[in-house]
Amino acid sequence: MSEQCPKAEKIGMLEAKLDSVQSSLERLEVMIKANTETRIYQDAFKAGEKSGAKKFMFFIDTVSRVIGVCVVLGFLYAAGSAVGVAEFFTKLINSFK
Repeated sequence: MSEQCPKAEKIGMLEAKLDSVQSSLERLEVMIKANTETRIYQDAFKAGEKSGAKKFMFFIDTVSRVIGVCVVLGFLYAAGSAVGVAEFFTKLINSFK
């Protein structure tokens, strides 16, 4: 055949290379699809982690605010008690006069 057409061997080699490239392309497409599915799953998982972290931080923020309010109320109660005690002693001292 090569005697009849000198470029027949070259055409056959190019067709073989084309088939090889097409099969490689198909394998790459399968790998890309699998990688994309994995990436989508990982992104969804990371979004879930971030959501959980936000919920945890909201919980910590709420608890710290409640504790802060309780501390302030405790100080106000103690100050009110101290003022009440001071008023009692001033009345007691004034009653002796």
